[in-house]
Amino acid sequence: MHTTFLIGNGFDIKMGLKTKYKDFYNFYINKNDNSSPVITNLKIELQKYLNGDDSKWADLELELGKHTKKINTYTEFNTVISDLIEKLSEHIRKEENNFTIGNEVEPKHLIYDDLTHSEDFLKPIDKEKIKDHKMKWQNTSPWVTDIISFNYTTTFEKLIEYNEQESTTIGKAFGNNINISNISHIHGLIDRTILLGVNDVSQINNESFHQNIDILELLVKPQTNAMLKQGIETECKAMLNNSNLICLFGLSIGETDKIWWEHIGNQLNKDCKIIYFVKEEEDVDERYLGQIE
Repeated sequence: MHTTFLIGNGFDIKMGLKTKYKDFYNFYINKNDNSSPVITNLKIELQKYLNGDDSKWADLELELGKHTKKINTYTEFNTVISDLIEKLSEHIRKEENNFTIGNEVEPKHLIYDDLTHSEDFLKPIDKEKIKDHKMKWQNTSPWVTDIISFNYTTTFEKLIEYNEQESTTIGKAFGNNINISNISHIHGLIDRTILLGVNDVSQINNESFHQNIDILELLVKPQTNAMLKQGIETECKAMLNNSNLICLFGLSIGETDKIWWEHIGNQLNKDCKIIYFVKEEEDVDERYLGQIE
């Protein structure tokens, strides 16, 4: 039995990190160490968004692709993307350094339970569907859980006290140990290289950039991963290809990661189920509800 969890920024936000785009924009606008006109113009647009005068920039990556229409050269684009990545890394690093595991954070064993029994968040009928699905593998071993994180942080690893050099057993099912096999960060980590960009060239409004390989390797995330040659994308696709259950937590199904939603869709044509955790309205409570397809 192979389960893959995909974890997004909603997880870090729930842990108390200020990692919404608005949080970063406020941080970024107040940094005054780059006087380039293309940076100044970008900050003017971001300020309009924060003021409520413009609905653009709700999605940084998608709008960055549109913003290329206002950029003329590779040099100008490199100035923008390099500054954004540098400042975003600085902001995220500050937030992660401030993160502490206190009483408000779920103890490790509760997170293990959530990973092991994700169906417990479902309504009764859906819960039984997932249990029946899992029973197909009751006499097989090993039972493996993989994590694909879309975050630049290691807050999840810290919470579960993960050590990639050791096997992490998170529970049991039908007498089988369930182990975390891999944790991969598809968009990179702040202490290495982070990816910031779009899904494909159709999301780049400046058509003159469509054949510029230097820009594509900076802006189109699958091409950035290919250029880096770290094998992360291949590794994550292999996890999904082996999955019998896929769980999504804290993720918006955004256009700039369409490659992954299409890959999941293909896997669901096989003997695989999906649970998508969605947050209820904040004025109701802080629970996450599971939805099954």
